[in-house]
Amino acid sequence: MIQWLAQDYGLTTSEASLILGAAAEYRVATLAGRNAGMALGLAKTRLAGVGGLQPPATPR
Repeated sequence: MIQWLAQDYGLTTSEASLILGAAAEYRVATLAGRNAGMALGLAKTRLAGVGGLQPPATPR
C-alpha cells in the first residue's frame, strides 16, 4: 500500500505512512489458531487533494 501511494500519488514513505495511520481501515480477515491475517482498506475519496491529484481550491 505504501508503494502504491508513492507510485500513483508521488508521496514519500513518511507521507504515505501518515495517511495510512489516519485514514486506513484495518480488519482481521483470517483468524486461525495463533495466526491472524490482516486486511487494509483505504477509500480513494480520502485521497482527494493528495499528491498528484488536483489540490482543493483556495478561497480568494
